[in-house]
Amino acid sequence: MRINAFKYKKDTFSLENPEPFSLNNGITAICGPVGSGKSTFIKLLSDPELQNVNVLDHYPFPAYLSQDLSRLFSGNTIESLLKIYAAPDTIIGQSFNNNYFYELCEQFNFPINNDPNRPLYRFSEGELQRLAIALTIALERPLALFDEPITALNASYREIFYKLIHQEKLKHKIIFVSHSLNDLRCLADEFVFIHQGLVNQPAPINLLLEKNEYLQYFRP
Repeated sequence: MRINAFKYKKDTFSLENPEPFSLNNGITAICGPVGSGKSTFIKLLSDPELQNVNVLDHYPFPAYLSQDLSRLFSGNTIESLLKIYAAPDTIIGQSFNNNYFYELCEQFNFPINNDPNRPLYRFSEGELQRLAIALTIALERPLALFDEPITALNASYREIFYKLIHQEKLKHKIIFVSHSLNDLRCLADEFVFIHQGLVNQPAPINLLLEKNEYLQYFRP
């Protein structure tokens, strides 16, 4: 996957990649201080309205898990949400593996069949994040984007997520954002560091784990 040179500015915020680079197959972590532009960079890869920035030469429709789950879940039940994901006349419905989704819910111990008409706002934050992960992974797309995907998961569910993502990287390219050093250590093959609006060239994850100039920005 090739990332073009680009400049993006909105209000007082700017993000720039001065030199094009390629991301290797496998898992790439997007890292940097709070407010550096990590989530904006993910949106530039995923949002059709931002494709005029030309960050990518080719925009595959991605599986995308946003930090903000409210837009996905507000006003929905499990039943209504699955009708959206399973609609056969949409690119989402054509890519959604319904059987795999139910397998993922079982692995994450999500009560998918208990009450399909229960409003999703009545579920806990951890339950909603597990549901969102299952929906994202079950979308069989060439690119999967995860923005802070496991902040509400306990240790056992994090381990399940790590295992699943390592399986998924054999199927498609994965890019994720995290402030957790453990997430990066357990998942990433390479990282892209964003600082003061500049997107740096990708580097092997071992370099991040060895340098204090990077480590100061991460929680354990």
